[in-house]
Amino acid sequence: MVAIPPEILSDLRRHLERYAEPGENGHVFIGPKGGLLRRSAFRRIWNKVQIKVGLPDLHFHDLRQAIAQALGKALKGARKEHGKKTSGTQRARKINKN
Repeated sequence: MVAIPPEILSDLRRHLERYAEPGENGHVFIGPKGGLLRRSAFRRIWNKVQIKVGLPDLHFHDLRQAIAQALGKALKGARKEHGKKTSGTQRARKINKN
């Protein structure tokens, strides 16, 4: 199971309808001829997309770093916003002690 932000659901649905293998157990990413996506085919597609979107130096695994940084930033913001409030678990433990 993969967590997906709701902001990209419409894009994901569009991708599944146009490019993915059909069926509940179909592959999300398939090769140009409809078979399994091989590393060499992925690299050719990735290189074309990089140029098309104007990010020729972006490596596929850079996306993982970008996601991790965004999650870290969101967590810092949430912690700052909530200050030193106790968590739900801490509040529940306090209630159960009383």
